[in-house]
Amino acid sequence: MKRNLERFFCAVLAWLFLATGPGRAGCLMGSIDVAGDRSVVSVEVGCTNTLSEPYVLEHMPTLQGSSWRPVTTNHLQSPGGRLVHAGSSVGSSGFYRVRSGQVDELLLVNDDFDGNGDVTGSILERDVQRGGWESSVSLQVEDGRLTSSSSLQYASVELPPISPYGIVKITADYVSQDNNYWLGMGFAARSGGLHDSTNSGPWFNVRGNGAVSLFGGSGMSNRMSSAVAPPGRCEIMMEYNVLTQSATLSIGGVVVFDEVPVVNLVEPDLSWFTVEFEEDTATAGHSLDNVRVEYLPRPRPLRSLDTTQLIQVTDTSVSGIQQALYDAKALSTASDPVRLSIPQGTYTFKAPASNGQCVFQIDGLDYTVIDWNGSSVFLEDPLKGFMKLYAANHVIVQNLDSVDYSVLPFAQGSVVAVDHTARTVDVQIDAGFPHPTNAVFLLGVDGGEEMRWGHLVDPNVPGKHKENSSLHYWFTNVVHLSGSTFRYSMQADTTGHFEISDRFVDLPRFSNQLFNLGRAKQTTLKNITAYSCGNFFASGWYLNACNFLNVKVLIKPGRLKSVNGDCVTGTEWVPGPWIENCVFEGAGDDICHQKDARGVYVSGNVMKNSRRYGVWLNGSEYAVIQNNRIEGLSGESITGHIEYNTSGFASRNVIVLGNTIADFSPQYVFQLTPRKHPAGISLYGQLAHALPGIHNTEWRIIGNSILDWKRTAISVGYSGQIGIYDNIISAPVYDPDITATNEVLIYDSIQVVVE
Repeated sequence: MKRNLERFFCAVLAWLFLATGPGRAGCLMGSIDVAGDRSVVSVEVGCTNTLSEPYVLEHMPTLQGSSWRPVTTNHLQSPGGRLVHAGSSVGSSGFYRVRSGQVDELLLVNDDFDGNGDVTGSILERDVQRGGWESSVSLQVEDGRLTSSSSLQYASVELPPISPYGIVKITADYVSQDNNYWLGMGFAARSGGLHDSTNSGPWFNVRGNGAVSLFGGSGMSNRMSSAVAPPGRCEIMMEYNVLTQSATLSIGGVVVFDEVPVVNLVEPDLSWFTVEFEEDTATAGHSLDNVRVEYLPRPRPLRSLDTTQLIQVTDTSVSGIQQALYDAKALSTASDPVRLSIPQGTYTFKAPASNGQCVFQIDGLDYTVIDWNGSSVFLEDPLKGFMKLYAANHVIVQNLDSVDYSVLPFAQGSVVAVDHTARTVDVQIDAGFPHPTNAVFLLGVDGGEEMRWGHLVDPNVPGKHKENSSLHYWFTNVVHLSGSTFRYSMQADTTGHFEISDRFVDLPRFSNQLFNLGRAKQTTLKNITAYSCGNFFASGWYLNACNFLNVKVLIKPGRLKSVNGDCVTGTEWVPGPWIENCVFEGAGDDICHQKDARGVYVSGNVMKNSRRYGVWLNGSEYAVIQNNRIEGLSGESITGHIEYNTSGFASRNVIVLGNTIADFSPQYVFQLTPRKHPAGISLYGQLAHALPGIHNTEWRIIGNSILDWKRTAISVGYSGQIGIYDNIISAPVYDPDITATNEVLIYDSIQVVVE
């Protein structure tokens, strides 16, 4: 593990390469220049194009005891190929990084070919599998470019397992002379050439005279041909959609093939990326630079629809908006999508009895944008959710400034008395919150009055679990004493955890969710802020590629929490969710829980001060968790494990990259049956419930910053084929009650590599 400041600063620069904006993520390779008065920070841009995406500067004063924070709300600009921040003082010391508003594909392979020598000695800027180049003897790096000294020579880099629902893209800077010799790039099941292989494809070659061929494979089978002007010097790119088995190819910005179907004689195997030269560089003039392989584990999200029809809602009652939804369903088609526009306003809604669990519900809505235009919504019934979009297809719900309840689905207050003998705790409920004897509190999903529970919250940090306290305090009865004071009779002898003035949340779990998305496909929640719900913010079974963009689940000032359950949760989402640039805080359970999902993308989010886990993968596969900031959780920030008797098994083929994890203390949460070795990033199976053997495989944990940790930073148990590389781990926070700490703890596992 690397912990000295020089390596940390290099990692910050590397972070710029990992997490900066649309287009070429590599454009920000360079240096950070900080003026003497610390009022101007600029970042050299390593490419000629001007970047249009807004960027935000973040600062971390010290390696220990702090985490990344925005310097100001002002965005950086990019005049003249530089990112420049000129605002208020950014402090006299510390570390800086730049974050963009939109996160790029995950970079699997990148080589700028610095230096000279055999390509197998080239040090790749990114190589997720860490195997480097495998090559025939005749490919060399000369003056910063990949060249060949003889004909039909190749070089290959191993890739991690590629999702069957994913997208993989290869690009390179290409130099050629006007002749008939080709240079090829593409995929194969093993290291080797492309043109004569029985396991290659899809792949393409481009000739110096502009002739272009795309091969489905294997070898030169299933060929499509086209031509462009002699390319000379340009970028070449091929993107392969594994789910649709289609490819897009561009030469010098000219799209030659656009999402054309490709056929392989065998099932395509994308285990290796390969470059092949038909002829030596001296003869053909071919060479390459800045070779990149980028990856998404699932299709890109639905960000917008080009609507051709408009429904302007004039009747904003529940029945009026419900009718507008029916009208949209009748009108919308794939070729003529509908925009349903609700006037900006503040609305209070009560669900009609006919609508079951939500105020609005509709089945089978297709190709529709539901635009709330910055409205605020209050729901009257804490047992009901907001919108049920069952089997929606290509639907966007957007622009809700606020979703909240006029009668809150939880109570909170301060402990005023504790009786250890009687096992009772007296709580004075805060003004404005429902009383816990309200009949609605007896309807929680956990079994009614006999199975109600609550938990303690840090008195100084809303949402954050109180250290040295249980995840649950079950109680069997609540009686009204006087005024706003109520007595809780605890189910077990746990009153020793309570102190006078402790902050307590009575947390019923209802069966509702704000957004019920069962069986939805490419449905997006975008620009939505929510403050409370009796259970989940969004959930559903059997979703297909649904998306959460710039969603915020926040703690409203004066409250101790937000939603009672998870923020985003579900079972058998195939492909799984795309969660990007969201903020989640104060959740009563997990922030993102994915059970048996395939193709999960969680990137650029803030997750903080919540009761349990950040990202929990339970029996899920093909996930990318990158560039998130996760802090203040009582459970593991990122975890792959089996809990209790759930049906999920191993989580496989997961990449955890570039995340900042801080101020977590899962070992401080009192457990009657504590898990073995909880940590910031943790892989394990519970012995009491999990099947014996290996439970998590093919995880890559790369370039994460783990700060302000206690006991264990990364823990791996009952797992195999795990790579842990280039993570930045600060010194642990001192605590006299912790006798041993571990940066990386490995137990009962095989083939775990730590570098």
